[in-house]
Amino acid sequence: MAALSASLRANDRESFVLLQAYRIRNGDSSHESSGEYQSGGYSDLSTEESYKILGLDINASKEDVAKAHKRLIQRLHPDRGGSDYLAAKINAAKDKLS
Repeated sequence: MAALSASLRANDRESFVLLQAYRIRNGDSSHESSGEYQSGGYSDLSTEESYKILGLDINASKEDVAKAHKRLIQRLHPDRGGSDYLAAKINAAKDKLS
């Protein structure tokens, strides 16, 4: 799983974010010790975790945050077959960075 995660992180940021969201949802805590990101509640996201959820680097602008949020929420919104959990994480990340 670590090799897949590293490959996606380098080559396909959207898929990397989806993989991380999947791992959080399924209780995979093995990523915590590797420092990839911290799991937690919706309101206590770190800034770093928020950028990772949105697939952005730490130097992203507020406009980049808005675009990434829109792109992800359109794909993962519960009204479009996505999950409440993922939509809440995406919204919390945007709120943290806005």
